[in-house]
Amino acid sequence: MLVIDLGHVSVNTRLSGDEKEKNARLARIRPGDLENSIHEIREEDFYDKLFVNLASLQALIAHKSEDWRHFLPERRKTAQIIDRFDVELCLQLCLVPSDVLTKVK
Repeated sequence: MLVIDLGHVSVNTRLSGDEKEKNARLARIRPGDLENSIHEIREEDFYDKLFVNLASLQALIAHKSEDWRHFLPERRKTAQIIDRFDVELCLQLCLVPSDVLTKVK
């Protein structure tokens, strides 16, 4: 049996500026005029960012008859197929429907 231990997971967001300021900027943009307006506003202003941090990920192999949970607290490496590692991801979601801007980065 393959067991993927996600370790410690944290999720943080960074919104694209102050809410009032963002709404004011977006209100000034008309859907047909987006291509002309996009050069006046920074592209990053159109995206909210989601940061996902995974710390101490590991993959274990155990027999079906074994309780794989006993491998975790002891930090035993007998069942590990890869050493522990960390992953940081940044997901950016577009706030404006557009054919010009990428919806998800």
